[in-house]
Formats: sequence, structure tokens, C-alpha cells
Amino acid sequence: MSGSRRRSSASTSATCCWPGRPAGRRGWTRADARALVAVRLRTFLSGDAGVSTALCQRLAEVLGAGLVPAVPRTGVGCAGEIVPLAHAFGPLCGIGRVLGPDGGTRPASGALREHGLPEFSLGPREGHALLAGVPGATALGIRRLADARTLAARMEAAAALSIVAASASRDPYRAECGRGDPLLGQVLGRLRQYVGEPAGPTALQAPVSFRVAGPVLAQFCGPGTGWRAPSAAPCPG
Repeated sequence: MSGSRRRSSASTSATCCWPGRPAGRRGWTRADARALVAVRLRTFLSGDAGVSTALCQRLAEVLGAGLVPAVPRTGVGCAGEIVPLAHAFGPLCGIGRVLGPDGGTRPASGALREHGLPEFSLGPREGHALLAGVPGATALGIRRLADARTLAARMEAAAALSIVAASASRDPYRAECGRGDPLLGQVLGRLRQYVGEPAGPTALQAPVSFRVAGPVLAQFCGPGTGWRAPSAAPCPG
């Protein structure tokens, strides 16, 4: 590639990352925006995008410095994720804004200077690479899966506490009641472990809402959700 064409391509890359209106306070949370940058870096490390080592290093430096791009949550109608990604990666070049310590935003160029990072000069097609794919959806999916795991653990804890409070029979929570379904067996086994032995007489048969707690939780934690069982009981036995 000739020098003039290389400079033109690099200029086009930088233009691709020019965001529109500022994200403001209705943008992505700090944790979600950091996850977006991390996912983008992860996709580059395979080498398929053909970006430079320097760009990968800069993404790592931005994460290490705690610089978080201001990414809009609304008004991003576009093909793919071009608009939010332009907001996410324009700050690499000193374009756009990053989140400030008070929850507001500040110019990316000043934030880079404060951390001793020069504005990055994108190479040929690196701007296109930054805007390709769906790293935003991937990042949000990973983040929400973590939230779902926390919710499921709390649901198990609430179910176990309710069983104890109602003096419900422990029989429906034996792992053997999973009837060959390994996931249901695990959920029932955990519930049985959490509730422990009854302190006194139990009801002959608990209400149906108690008896279906295991199957409901197993559906919530079913195949395709990426669920992993809790490593410890969420409540005392």
C-alpha cells in the first residue's frame, strides 16, 4: 500500500470512531462499559481481525487505567452496534467522552493526558475492526448471566427458608426425586442440604407451591443458560 493510501485509510479509521451526541447520564453503567471494552479486546486476541499489537495493548492500558467510555443507552438506532461502539472506542483517539468520578462525563482527551496516554493513531482498517461485530450484546449477556446466577442463589435460599418456616415435609427434596434428570437432582439435593432436618413434626403434604420449588428452579437453571451451581449453600441448614 502506498504512503498516501495508508494515510487515507488510517484517517478513515479514525473517522469511523467519531461518535455523535454525548452519552450523558443515561448511558451504560461503568461495569457494563468496561465489559464491552474487555470483550472487544478478547475478540482481537484471536488475530482474526488483523489489528495491531499496539491497539490491543492500548485497550489493555485503558482498562488498567480505569478509563471508561461514555456509551449511550438510547437513541442508537443503527445497523449492528456501530453507534455505541463509536462512543466506546472514540476515546482511544481522544474523541468523545469518558465517565467521570461523579457519574458525569468529561472529555476523553484530557483523561488520556492525566494518565500519561497519548491519543492513539489507528492503523488501516482498525476503525472498522473496532466497530464490527456485537461485543456490546456479548458483554451485556455475560454481565446479566452473573446477575441471573445471583438471583437463582437467592431464589434457592428463599425456597429453603420457606420450607423450614412452613415445617414442610422434606421428602419432595431428595435428589432421587429428580427421576433421572441430573440438573433437577442437583437442585433438589441442594435444597435438601439447606433445609436440614426438621426440628419438630412436619406437615403431611406441603402446598403445591412448595412441592414444585425444585422443578421451577431447575427450569430457571436449565440447559442453554450457562448456569453453574453455587459453590456454597446460600443459607444455613
